[in-house]
Amino acid sequence: MPDQWTQNDDSRLRTWLASRAPTDLSPGFVDRIARIPETSPSSERALQPTRFRMLIVLTGRSWRLLAVAAVALATVGTMLVGGSAALRPALPAVVNVDGSWATASEPALEIDRSPGDRRPLYWRASSYDTFTLRGWTTSAPSTSGRQANQALLADTLDAIPKTSAREVDTFVVTPASDVFHVAFGPIDPVSIDRSVTLNLAGDNGFLQSISVSGRDPYKITAAIPVDGDVPGGVTQNRLRAAGTDYPPAILARYLGVPSGAMGPAARALLAHVLDRAKTKTNNHATPYDVATEIVNELRDVVYTYNTNILGLCDNSSSIVECFAQFKEGYCEHYASTMAILLRANNIPTRLVEGFLPGTLDPATGRESIRTDGAHAWVEVYFPSYGWQMFDPTGGGRAQAVALPMDSFVPLPSATPRASLVVPSIGPNDRPRG
Repeated sequence: MPDQWTQNDDSRLRTWLASRAPTDLSPGFVDRIARIPETSPSSERALQPTRFRMLIVLTGRSWRLLAVAAVALATVGTMLVGGSAALRPALPAVVNVDGSWATASEPALEIDRSPGDRRPLYWRASSYDTFTLRGWTTSAPSTSGRQANQALLADTLDAIPKTSAREVDTFVVTPASDVFHVAFGPIDPVSIDRSVTLNLAGDNGFLQSISVSGRDPYKITAAIPVDGDVPGGVTQNRLRAAGTDYPPAILARYLGVPSGAMGPAARALLAHVLDRAKTKTNNHATPYDVATEIVNELRDVVYTYNTNILGLCDNSSSIVECFAQFKEGYCEHYASTMAILLRANNIPTRLVEGFLPGTLDPATGRESIRTDGAHAWVEVYFPSYGWQMFDPTGGGRAQAVALPMDSFVPLPSATPRASLVVPSIGPNDRPRG
């Protein structure tokens, strides 16, 4: 005969879960389990924690103990292996792009910023330099310590170009959970008010993420690119005039396209985009024009934003080839495709993950970020300006603001333009739609 469940059992389970889970469970987690009938000759329940379905046929106390443990393991395991994309920043070294993207909406961050500031800021967590066909990782990972308020990017290859106009601002970030092991902030971080470890790509290399832990608030200062027609400011024409005189370290790390990344569909898509870019610019397309054309292409209605494409890419050589062929996926498919298309055209690009702009009260400066705002985008390198973000994701997800046009800026004659090499394609390689 099954044992009866007691309040003491509930307390013991809460203690057990808290001692073993690497992150806080949602407040109602055990309470939801507690509502399951305590005893039943044949209790059958289907549990669906994010992406796992378990059918357990047990009775009484044993059933509930195993149910709680199973849900806890599946929930925490999903966070750890990257199944829940909203919590993927907990593992900053690797991104595995699979067939689904978490859509649960739970509190993630509370951010205090200057009252009256209405800028829709993207909150970046991690960047990645190496495409693995099914995701992204960081090559030659290394670490470097920083004391509180010490310059974060000093002596790294990601130091902000001195010719780039920046607006320095400070933000207080309060995590809603200790699952996030990295700091969040706009591009580019300058300092943080606690001792941290920088995760880098290469010795004294490029910033991948900033390791932090716990739920205590931290104050992060960032140097945000100035959008406007001022010296060093970012505008459409100024980025067009940036040229392609890239630093050697940028070229060495951010142009890699592994074998198998692009099949017939991806090559056809690149040819299509380059042809349109050249047509619109009278054969004077720059890296900025190519990047903009890819954004316009991927946001077209022929592409479908879908957070569940399980099985769709099983037979594709890469997630980029899959997306180019089927034109369906979520932000990591859009961003990965843009990054690889740009790299294939000799334009340095990296993938970035973090959060979309949240719900902002401009009067108080309080911004609330929820887990369903987890997102991926790309950053493209422009000489004299540094990394600039582009968001190609369709389905109304992207919130990036278009850059101002400004006055005409002549293209530099001494700097070669990007090589707009149209890939060789066959008669059946033209993009669908």
